[in-house]
Amino acid sequence: MSEEFQVAVVGGGINGAGVAREAAARGYRTLLIEKDDFGHATSGNSSKLIHGGIRYLEQGNFSLVREALKERRILTQIAPHLATPLRFNIPVYKNSSRPWWMVWIGTQLYDLFAGKDNLQRSSFLNSSQSASLPHLKKSGLVKVLQYSDAQTLDSRLTLETVMSARNYGASVKNYTELTGLERSPGLFTLSLRDTETGAHYEARTKVLVNAAGPWVPGLDSKVEHKQPSPGLRYVRGIHFVIRGPIHKDGFLILPQDGRVIFVLPWCRDYTLIGTTETVYSGSDFGHVPVSSEEEEYLFANMKEYFPDLSLSREDVLYEYSGVRSLLESGGSSSTALTRESTIVEDWDGQGGGYLAIFGGKLTTYRSMGVKVVNRIGKKQRESGPGRGDTQRDPLPGGEPVSFEAESELL
Repeated sequence: MSEEFQVAVVGGGINGAGVAREAAARGYRTLLIEKDDFGHATSGNSSKLIHGGIRYLEQGNFSLVREALKERRILTQIAPHLATPLRFNIPVYKNSSRPWWMVWIGTQLYDLFAGKDNLQRSSFLNSSQSASLPHLKKSGLVKVLQYSDAQTLDSRLTLETVMSARNYGASVKNYTELTGLERSPGLFTLSLRDTETGAHYEARTKVLVNAAGPWVPGLDSKVEHKQPSPGLRYVRGIHFVIRGPIHKDGFLILPQDGRVIFVLPWCRDYTLIGTTETVYSGSDFGHVPVSSEEEEYLFANMKEYFPDLSLSREDVLYEYSGVRSLLESGGSSSTALTRESTIVEDWDGQGGGYLAIFGGKLTTYRSMGVKVVNRIGKKQRESGPGRGDTQRDPLPGGEPVSFEAESELL
């Protein structure tokens, strides 16, 4: 059995789902394959944030922040059930790694890049509001600033993006492993295996998109192409979940080592704490272990900034760990690695093309899909009419509620 497609996307994480949704929406015959659950690795082990990345302003990544803030606005509109606005407190102390005025400038730039009619603008807490923040260390506290971002259920966001791609006409298959590929002029022949039944079959596609996240280099090395590929550095991040919300707002803590830690209300009755950033040298990206060193880092900082909590291992309900694939920049610090992404592409002159996504962010997955399909559109025409607009069409579950239609069902 062999199926014919115009675009085949390998990797059912958030970027692959976004590319498949965009391609299908524009009328391309699209296939999305994933060897495991959709969103099972990096896309399901994030900090659960839809954000512009306020800390990326320090690195001068203004275009990335601007793009992410635009996408944040779009996601709060097309997926209001999955992109929930949240206020963040940034406590700044006398010995903080960034002085309060630097943080204030950063929040003002953040508001500027977000544009008008976006989320609530940044502000200061007054002294009584700062003093009333529960558990937070007050000794040496200079200012508490507030800004806005949003939370999400990352795995659900990935799944609903896949569902939307299918609704647009894409063929989506999880538990489907790419076991081999052959490239000929204008065509890729993919050998696929259903990992649940063991069945083997083929698919043919004119364009192959490598959106396999941390596995991108592995697949990239199997495809002949002229364009050199960038290197990736894998950075591990861990998170804890404890019982009980610390506060209705989130916290962005600024440890003296220059990193950041989020302390976030989670699912009403819990608190999510993370993340760490250490280089990961393993090869099993689907099951990333948590190191004791990273655990101690989070415990030490929670003890420093929330001393009344007396957090211990017994308070941790569960923890999870994942890797972020960041472009190699030559620096030794994981915090200095760029969050930018790049697309490698190679066309054979017969309409056949290969594109690989190196890097990328959860928040900008939709715009990444737009970029990839725009490049495909320069070489390959759609087989059918467009079926939707990813910037305006709600994800499944994000449609406005019709009380009239609901009353007819009662």
